[in-house]
Amino acid sequence: MPKTDDPWGRQLIDSMVLLIKEELHHFWQVA
Repeated sequence: MPKTDDPWGRQLIDSMVLLIKEELHHFWQVA
């Protein structure tokens, strides 16, 4: 994961990671 000092990029990456984790959690529960 590329390191960035840009707060927007940082927030974007964090939200993407959270979204993916939520999706995976839901996917595993359904599966």
